Formats: sequence, C-alpha cells, structure tokens
Amino acid sequence: IGSKYLRFLTPRCNRIEIFVGRFFGATILISFAYILVTIIAALISMAVDNNGVALVLADLPLVLVSLVLYLIPFVAFMSLCSVIVGSAGLSALMGVSVYVVMLVIISVIGIKSKDFAEVISYIIPNSTKFQYLQLSWVKMMGASLLVPVYVVAYGLLGWMIFSKRDI
Repeated sequence: IGSKYLRFLTPRCNRIEIFVGRFFGATILISFAYILVTIIAALISMAVDNNGVALVLADLPLVLVSLVLYLIPFVAFMSLCSVIVGSAGLSALMGVSVYVVMLVIISVIGIKSKDFAEVISYIIPNSTKFQYLQLSWVKMMGASLLVPVYVVAYGLLGWMIFSKRDI
C-alpha cells in the first residue's frame, strides 16, 4: 500500500476482492507450509520409531487440522496490522509489539483478577491454544468456534481502514 504496488489491480478488482484475496492468499500459503513441515515431521517420526507408525498416522489429521485452524486468527490479526501500517516489516514489528504488550497487560491484570484477565486474553488469538494442544477432536472443534469471531473482528477493523485508504 505504501509503495502503491497494488495500483495495477484496481481497474480489475474492487477493494473488497483485494482485501479478502490478500487474507486468503496468506492463509493458503502459510497453511501449505505448515502442512508440508508437519508431514515431513511425521515421516521422520515414523522412520525413527517403528512402533509408533499407527499412532502417528492416527494423530496426523488432527494435528494438521488443528494447526490450520489455529493459524487463521493469527493471519487475520497480521492482516489488520498490515493494513494499519502498510509495510510488511512494520506490520510484523507492530504485530509482535501489540502481542507482547497485551501479554504484559494480561499478566499484570491477572495478579489482581484472574477471571478478568482470562476475559481480556481473548483479545489476542492465542487464547484457544490450550484447547488445540489437547489433541482431541472435541476440544479442537470447541476452540474452532472462535476462529470466525477473530476473522470477522480483525477483518472488519482492517476493512474499515483499508476501504478509506488510497491504494
């Protein structure tokens, strides 16, 4: 956005297509990387431990789905950061900074009120990490209910900025 590199797309695509396309493109690209690395790790695990082949194959679909679902809110969050600052480097810095500041705020609030800190922790997308780490289809499905909430919340905030920005 800052370098106006999207200018050539504007006659062919409207703003919403560009905004949503960037989100889906980033999600697909990162998902493929996660899937590839996870499959390679599973193959290495099966090669090292011959007794665990069935266990690895049984858990692989759950791990893959959990990773992809866990990644989507982070991509939405980083899309919001990208729209705010308009630069890849600055958006990464902003995303990490906001994340660290929120973790410090949540930790400080947690000293006084654990319940309130737990509610505030849902502002950042890692609040469902514990459910995904359980490696249970039921827990994963419960945690995945928040994925659309994060995508819509971060997406609407990003869209409000992107729709007014000169591209």
